[in-house]
Amino acid sequence: MLITEKCGFVDRRIETFDPETLLEVIRDGRFDHRLLEGGGFEVRHRRVVFGKSSLDCGDYEPAFAVNGQFSEDQVCLGFTPRIERPAWCNGFTIGEGEILCFAEGAELQFRNAPRTSWQVILVDRKELQDIAMILTGQNLDLPEKGTANFKAHDENRGVTSAIQLALSDLSNPATLASPAAANLCEEIVNEFVRAIAGNDETAGRSLTRFAGYRYGAMRRAEEFLRDHMDVPFSSRALCQATHMSERSIELLFREAYGISPRTWSQLARLNAARHDLLRNDIHTLSVTEVATRWGFYHFGRFSAAYRRLFGEAPSATILGRRRRASVPGVAFQPIG
Repeated sequence: MLITEKCGFVDRRIETFDPETLLEVIRDGRFDHRLLEGGGFEVRHRRVVFGKSSLDCGDYEPAFAVNGQFSEDQVCLGFTPRIERPAWCNGFTIGEGEILCFAEGAELQFRNAPRTSWQVILVDRKELQDIAMILTGQNLDLPEKGTANFKAHDENRGVTSAIQLALSDLSNPATLASPAAANLCEEIVNEFVRAIAGNDETAGRSLTRFAGYRYGAMRRAEEFLRDHMDVPFSSRALCQATHMSERSIELLFREAYGISPRTWSQLARLNAARHDLLRNDIHTLSVTEVATRWGFYHFGRFSAAYRRLFGEAPSATILGRRRRASVPGVAFQPIG
């Protein structure tokens, strides 16, 4: 049985892209977000805390690239109840209703499609296996390291229903403070266990050879590009660093992100520039200095690309930050 004597619920909406506000979307982890497309921006994040376990839910309007690391103390179960087209996660192509299991301390390499909902639950491995023994009479085939993909059966509607019910009821303070809250939280974990146990015996293994290869190759490519964001993109240098052909790298990025590595590099540099505009000294900050720092030497093109991605000019980002800094209490406070 889960220890659920303490429950908490948080609901927040984010309508301006600031990577710092998205760092803690999953408890006990840090997850860097990079915006991949322009257009409307809206993120809703909800968190339910029950004892040592937690459920985080995100509704993402735009497409993001997300990198980070999960808690080193708990198993993470990830679920996608709504997704318009397949996502990419640690080498797997993920469809609607599939469950991913991340071992303790596993890294995350994720790209969502626009208008995606994701849900992540953190739970102790022993507690999860104890529940599995009670409900199914056997342990779950959980990965000792890395990631396992449990394919969807009937889109795992039981998991979806349990989470929707909990989110609806726990938003009411009266329910949150009642004994019913613990039952709602336990039922979420129970449905995850039933869904995983209902998979084929071979479904719940750690990264397959093919997914592992794609994950490793993309990780090497991203690390190289992040380390060289201050210089112009070079396809030849990327091929040499990853020991892959130009065509293979192109196919890999198209599969993972739907864009070329050159475009990925430009988007990463634009995101880095926004981070600087939001975080550096607002009294001495120069847009020109930020642009050249990240390899943009044609300032008109930089400003146009920045506006297409973030919906505002670089100077507007600084101006908006100065206005927010002058009004006490308007800055978003990250949840605990």
